[in-house]
Amino acid sequence: MAASDMPLWQGNIVIFLSMFLMVVTYFFSQAAGAQKTFLDDAKSHARLVADVVRLHAKGAILAKGVTDEILKIFLGNADRFIEYLDVVKPFSSEELSAFARESGLAGIKIIRQDGSMTEGPPGWTKTRAIGCGETPVLAYDQILHLLFYAARIGESRRCVITGVKTERIKRLMEEIGLSSVLKDIEGLQGIRYVKIKGVGSIDAISDEGAISAPPSVSIVNMKDGPVAEVKMGLGKAAVLVVGVDASPLNDLKRRLWRDFAVFSVTLALTCGFLSWLLYKWQMKYISKVKDYEKNLSIQREEAALGRAAASIAHEIRNPLNAMGIGLQRLKIETGCLTEEHKRLLDMVLNALKRMNGIVTGLLRYSKPPVPRLRRVRLSIVVDDVLALYRDRIDESDIKVNTYYNIPGEIDADPELLWQVLENLIKNAIEAQKQGGFIDISIDSEGVSIVLRIRNAGDIPDRDDLVRIFEPYFTTKTRGTGLGLAISNRIVAAHGGKMYADIRQEGVIELIVYLPACSGKDVTAL
Repeated sequence: MAASDMPLWQGNIVIFLSMFLMVVTYFFSQAAGAQKTFLDDAKSHARLVADVVRLHAKGAILAKGVTDEILKIFLGNADRFIEYLDVVKPFSSEELSAFARESGLAGIKIIRQDGSMTEGPPGWTKTRAIGCGETPVLAYDQILHLLFYAARIGESRRCVITGVKTERIKRLMEEIGLSSVLKDIEGLQGIRYVKIKGVGSIDAISDEGAISAPPSVSIVNMKDGPVAEVKMGLGKAAVLVVGVDASPLNDLKRRLWRDFAVFSVTLALTCGFLSWLLYKWQMKYISKVKDYEKNLSIQREEAALGRAAASIAHEIRNPLNAMGIGLQRLKIETGCLTEEHKRLLDMVLNALKRMNGIVTGLLRYSKPPVPRLRRVRLSIVVDDVLALYRDRIDESDIKVNTYYNIPGEIDADPELLWQVLENLIKNAIEAQKQGGFIDISIDSEGVSIVLRIRNAGDIPDRDDLVRIFEPYFTTKTRGTGLGLAISNRIVAAHGGKMYADIRQEGVIELIVYLPACSGKDVTAL
């Protein structure tokens, strides 16, 4: 029997079975794709947690080093003053006790060259035998909860031993320790638990090459729900284990299969009567699903970036600010710091500023710009930005040439436009360390105002031009790679476009197209 002689009901059954198999395949792929996306997100969470742990460990090591140095300086000065007074007139036990109370010390012990010894208050070292070597010693006693500093001082070579209580120091170490940051991370939404296994010292995970192996992920069913457990290496022996709540994945799978069941029943009931209508409806449905997935993917990406930025701002920025304030107080209030210690403090403060700048750039990039349009003259904004950087331009011996063929009136947000121009001009200045030029022109092309900025110096290769507006791409040694990406988003939010070109060897040109003013009644700037 020819295909054209096939009964209609048999044709309907064939179409139904084919469509049913397609639907089954589609939902299986959706379920697999949803699981893969979720597991990839879990790995990204784990990498972010690993970076946070590593940065916190490095900060803890720096803080401990600075704390030990400050204690050595403080107790060393106290020892030298005690030795000086004891040479003038030997202390009695009562005098040493009073001096210790007034100085905030737990106790003082003096061992003289003739073998005589005085301590106050009596018995403050308990039964611990403490002496002085040729080099000063700073040691913690976990049993007595004391910190000892022992050194031979002055020409008399007296052995002076001072001690302070370690309660506050211990609380500080606990606040900057791994257990504290892990506890804070566990409080984040979607994180069930965070563990570090096999770490013997915080130094093992503080170096830049701490992440030693790619993460592995598996679904673990627990009493309170499924968890995506991610394991990744930190250093040679430590393993970071992050448990991400997998309940959203199960909910998504249940919704997918519920939709599949409903769709299959509906298809089975209507295939015999509305096969042609079902065909059209399914094509429309697939189109909607694709659009929905595309929009959902964009929303998920923006939401994930927003959550990551908020987490960074909350979990990193506040500790950075606290560390910065503390270091500044140490620098200002501690008058006995050496120049080397001051230089170390300045280095740490500069590193904190750079880290804070990275967080600020990420936050600015994660928030889509919403322009508040006003009538703006592009030439005025360019001149204002150049005036702001005039000193740096003169110091770098850079010649600036401006060609304003038109004023360049546009409807734009002045603050956002300032941010774009400041970033472009700043990049042009930083690309030329000593000597160079910056050419700025404003023209019109059709219904667009065109801004061109040309400069020489340290510019990217031609092959890298296609990536110049991507986030985190930079040719600078200390750049974050967000400046041009943010500027490109601002220009796009104004309905414009931004391009980069190298028309002459060693010279880069950035071209910004912005819509000319619409003629509507807006506030002029």
